[in-house]
Amino acid sequence: MKKYFATFLSALMALSLAACGANTGTAEPAAPAEGGEEVAAPDVNATSVADIKLADTENLVEVTSYELQSMDYVVSAKTEDHEYNANFVDGLLENDTYGNLKDCIAESYEVSDDGLTWTFHLKKGIMWVTSDGEEYDEVKAEDFVTGLRHGAEFGSETGWLLEGVIAGYTDYYEGEDYR
Repeated sequence: MKKYFATFLSALMALSLAACGANTGTAEPAAPAEGGEEVAAPDVNATSVADIKLADTENLVEVTSYELQSMDYVVSAKTEDHEYNANFVDGLLENDTYGNLKDCIAESYEVSDDGLTWTFHLKKGIMWVTSDGEEYDEVKAEDFVTGLRHGAEFGSETGWLLEGVIAGYTDYYEGEDYR
């Protein structure tokens, strides 16, 4: 019985592997179109990545069942929101392929000897851009302070990440003005 079962499994595996065999890339002619002309089926193996183009370059459409809860990346803590929002903003630093920090909007930074003070030097000419691609102002250090305040004032779901990291943030988040 075991011998027959092993033979059956071997035959089944051979058929499965044969079904996964290489496609020769030859296309069979399709059924004649109206007027009697024969139309060849497209050769799917002849399409390269360079041939794939978006028909509509003004709008990006992605099929998903998730509806963004917020495009305010400072306030939202939803993983799904960040999967989209992270593609629309740059930070002071970013990670390289190996997870190491590297410059992004900051051209350089220093960390104090005690590790409590980080000083970032912003690249010149980095501009804020509207959703229409219109540049309207240069990025300034105050913009990052404004972002932190915005997150605190709107009850950022990620505010806990900054507690104990940025001096005065917790007091401001809890409603106390620390100026």
